[in-house]
Order: sequence, then structure tokens, then C-alpha cells
Amino acid sequence: MHKINQWSDISQDYFNGTIILGNGSSIAVSPSFKYESIIDYARNNGFITDDIIQLFNIFGTCDFEYILR
Repeated sequence: MHKINQWSDISQDYFNGTIILGNGSSIAVSPSFKYESIIDYARNNGFITDDIIQLFNIFGTCDFEYILR
């Protein structure tokens, strides 16, 4: 498992710097950030309807960004 540092402990190493984290970094922190997990959570909590789930099925994806495009 990767060590996650507190920003206060490493911020001096990034003075005037920028850090960009992509979706892979969130998934590395927790698998609950995978698209499949997000869809399951949204469905189980009533945030998306069966019609929306059908869109994911028709396009054969769990990628929200793809569906929004």
C-alpha cells in the first residue's frame, strides 16, 4: 500500500509548485472511486433512475464522462 502524506508534512517541497492528480490517483486511494462503484452507489441511493442505467447498458460502459458526451 502506498503511503499517503499529510499536505502539511510535504508542502515545503512544493513551494510555488502545482500538482495535478488524475482519476487513477483517487482509485489508488479507494476502489470506491471506480466508475462501477460510483454507479452502484448512485443507483442504491436513488441518484439515478433505471432509464439512466439503461444508457450505460446500451453503450456498454460505466464511464460517466462518456455518457455525458
